[in-house]
Amino acid sequence: MVCIALRTVALRSAKPAQHADLCRPSANGFVKAFPGNIPTGQGTDDRLTRMRILHVIDHLGLGGAQTTLADLLSAWPEPGDALHVMSLGRKTDLAPRFESINGLHLQILGRRRWDFRSMHDLVRVIEDQKIDVLHAHLAKSICASLWMRPRIPARVVVHAHCDPQREPWVLRRATSRWRQRIDAIIAVSRHTQRELTAWYRTNCPPLHMVYNAFGSPSQGPQEPILVRRRLGIAPDTFLLGFAGRLTRQKGLRYLISALQLMRGENVALVIIGDGPLRARLRHQVQQAGLTHMVHFVGSQSQVWPWLREMDAGILPSLYEGLPTTAVELMISGKPVIATAVNGTPEVVRDGHTGILVPSRDPAALARAIRRLARDRRLSERLGQGGAQLAHDMFSPGGSGQAVRDVYAGVLS
Repeated sequence: MVCIALRTVALRSAKPAQHADLCRPSANGFVKAFPGNIPTGQGTDDRLTRMRILHVIDHLGLGGAQTTLADLLSAWPEPGDALHVMSLGRKTDLAPRFESINGLHLQILGRRRWDFRSMHDLVRVIEDQKIDVLHAHLAKSICASLWMRPRIPARVVVHAHCDPQREPWVLRRATSRWRQRIDAIIAVSRHTQRELTAWYRTNCPPLHMVYNAFGSPSQGPQEPILVRRRLGIAPDTFLLGFAGRLTRQKGLRYLISALQLMRGENVALVIIGDGPLRARLRHQVQQAGLTHMVHFVGSQSQVWPWLREMDAGILPSLYEGLPTTAVELMISGKPVIATAVNGTPEVVRDGHTGILVPSRDPAALARAIRRLARDRRLSERLGQGGAQLAHDMFSPGGSGQAVRDVYAGVLS
């Protein structure tokens, strides 16, 4: 029902395009576009000095968008800004992480999916707190923000966490029909930026590329998990780690098929995370006779201690915007085996920080695992290369300043 309503409102509110500028990226990552069409009522100088910022996100469950948002706000470069986070949904796994951020105002609505009351709550908070910038993450939050934009006295920034073709159709419809309500889009990778440029074609909102912020292993618990002892894995076994949602996107069935090709070899896999495919993947492991090689440990609020004890990480994804787990593994000094999809090659560089393989190819995954398991010196070299690249590319303070510069651009 909400999809039908969204489509109806979109059709009524859509206006003829007044500009025909093609979306061509410039050298600094911007795209020529028309300005936002809804003004704010506060003085520009005041807003640039002390911004009032509201991040709205679908939920605070375990996920890449939630983790990187927490990392971004933990290292926010301007202490004078007023930072607010509104979570629309009921999942709260990462709520303690947000609550620990100094000066952050957190509100959890706990609404059901596509609850229309969320939109009115959003407007009320923006008006009460005199918000300058509304930064929307994920489908429900972006749709709600754009739907209510005529009533919102704030600039709207949309965060594109993956390519537009991979987003729900209702989000694609909203961001296309209501593109004039978007003051800026932040893409998480060069690949996503290019895909957005091609997708909009004309009348594209200002488009920026800012790599996600990532924290440090030193920020989490330092006590060892003792994964091998806990799971009964021998000290000389090559230990692979996967962390993420158990969904079709992550391609885990191909990884399990790869391990089936390696039955009897001294390799083990630890799967950190939960999701709708958990039961199906467990069944696949049992049917393949791999229960001694594949270990499901469920969701973990602190992933860093687990990653530190892996020999390598693996991401058999079918698509990614910018893979959070790959960067976390690199920061931990671990080599990464990953599929060469979307923005992944920007961080997993074949022969430098890890090994890239085609997607949906169990044989290629098995070859890459064997290569690292048999050549520990290569594994160590790739881990060191990944740690250096992550240090150079993903400074939380640098990402925070780049995002704040986007805000300054839409407010000035």
